Amino acid sequence: MKTKLCEFRETVKGGFFRNTRIQPRLLLSFICISIIPALMIGFFSYGQSSRSNTANITNSSVALLEQIGNSITNEARKYSYFCDNLTSSSNVQFSLSNYQIFDDARKGEYISEIDKMVGERFSEFIYLTDVQIDTYMGDVFYEMGFYPLSSKDIEKATARAAESNGRDYWTYFTSTKGTDHIVLCRQINSRTNSSRAIGYIFASVSENIFANNTYRLGEFGEGADIFLLDADGNVMSSSNRDVVMGEKLQDEAVFTSINQATAADTGTFSVKLAKGDYLVVYKYIESMSWYAVSAIPYAYINKTSNEIRTSIFIVCTICIVFSFLLSLLVSVSIISPLKEIVTFVKGIIGGNLNVQLNVRGNDELAYLADNLNVMVNRISNLLIEVEKEQKLKREKEIQALQAQINPHFLFNTLNSLKFTALMSRVPVVSDGIGALAELLKNTILDEGYLSTIKEELQNIEHYVLIQRIRYGDSFKIEYDIRVDSEKFMILKFLLQPIVENSIIHGLDEVVHKVTIKISIYQEDDYLMVSIIDDGRGFDESQLARRRDEDVSSKKLAGIGISNVDERIKLNFGDLYGLKIKTCPGCGTEVEMKLPLITEKGETDVQSTDR
Repeated sequence: MKTKLCEFRETVKGGFFRNTRIQPRLLLSFICISIIPALMIGFFSYGQSSRSNTANITNSSVALLEQIGNSITNEARKYSYFCDNLTSSSNVQFSLSNYQIFDDARKGEYISEIDKMVGERFSEFIYLTDVQIDTYMGDVFYEMGFYPLSSKDIEKATARAAESNGRDYWTYFTSTKGTDHIVLCRQINSRTNSSRAIGYIFASVSENIFANNTYRLGEFGEGADIFLLDADGNVMSSSNRDVVMGEKLQDEAVFTSINQATAADTGTFSVKLAKGDYLVVYKYIESMSWYAVSAIPYAYINKTSNEIRTSIFIVCTICIVFSFLLSLLVSVSIISPLKEIVTFVKGIIGGNLNVQLNVRGNDELAYLADNLNVMVNRISNLLIEVEKEQKLKREKEIQALQAQINPHFLFNTLNSLKFTALMSRVPVVSDGIGALAELLKNTILDEGYLSTIKEELQNIEHYVLIQRIRYGDSFKIEYDIRVDSEKFMILKFLLQPIVENSIIHGLDEVVHKVTIKISIYQEDDYLMVSIIDDGRGFDESQLARRRDEDVSSKKLAGIGISNVDERIKLNFGDLYGLKIKTCPGCGTEVEMKLPLITEKGETDVQSTDR
């Protein structure tokens, strides 16, 4: 577990967060901490509210539709009972059975009796608008009411009533006056022979009055429709007056879903209609073989939830704006001084130590800024002291180098001159003494540490003249100078140790005449010096010993190649120095990289360093 925590910590240290700027990190952190929980709570609350609201409306709609269905069932039973009493009466039974043999007077007597019976009960049924009794042959035997039914509808209803064989058949009619009616149709069978049909009865109810008094029992919500469908899906009644009565429901998906539902008398389902998504609640009315259906739009169901969602959105928006402003304020209070510190550090890296941070406050950043100011002041003072020490050190080093003349060399040279003067009596003595005088003058008496290339080459000529006294014509010097030798300057006494190394070590065990070539040229912004000899050369182990050996008694100033490299780096920096390429039997090449210096003076040398 501890290992996993360590791995996670290391991932955070070097992962996305460490590769992103601090301000975006702070803003993202504030937003995640403040906004994400608010959004999650909001969405959770909205979801819970929506589900709870849908469940409550569904349950209440089912209860209301149950109540309406029970009310319709009770009304249907009243009319069925009314028809039972009327059709089972002896007057109706006898009249319909003997209608064909009655004369008009006899028919009138029975009609009066039936009219009296119907009139006594008619006022009890406030929705009843018309009662009609037809013979089995289709003749109108009795009719009472204000909205007579059309003969065309009667014919259709008679056929369906005959199929029902004495059971109630409820349907929709349009009266001759164009009004909508719900009609109970029944075939009248003989009491003495139940299989014998003697007529038909039609009890008509005003659909408008029926709908107003039935549907007002429950309010399903804004935009909800209530309607009655028969077994074929035709609309028998509707609270929506725009729905066409007596025809199939325009949105057939409703009745299709009811048919596909379980055999339960009551159910609910969701359906997508032309006007949107709806929750449909239905109840089967067994006494009429109809379905009471309520279609409730989800726009109404979700109205409260949408209001909650809007409130949540407003609150979340306010929280987001507030959190963003707060996080922006906090991030700016951190990033602003950090940017100043970063700019300050970049200035220090660029060498500007004359700036000060001005970060106010009592936090860690202000403490850091104050200590950075103190640190920079100390660094600046230290650099000044180091620069003074280095300057003094260079002066003392150069003075020491100029003063290091090997007495043994002077002794050997003087002995050589003396020997030559005694034995040969040639002008070479005067030339040797003159060259030595010039060489001593340029190295000891002149206090400067720079000389022109021309002056340094003249010193080489003096040195070579002295060495020829000892080595004769066993070596020769060639020059390839491709720069202005009077314009450019190099360190004094810089070439002599390299030439001396080529003469002393290059001539050992060599039978041929050694050639030493000095090349000076400009490459980009650097002065390049190459000294090549075709002498003995040496391997890596010998080269290492040459670099580490002490002051040689054979050398003019006791200055080895490594000392030359140190002088160059001491004066000009690590960018400059020399490289040595050598191998046994193939000679030695020493390449020096120097700055371009055109004038004497320490100031110009320092500018070259920079």
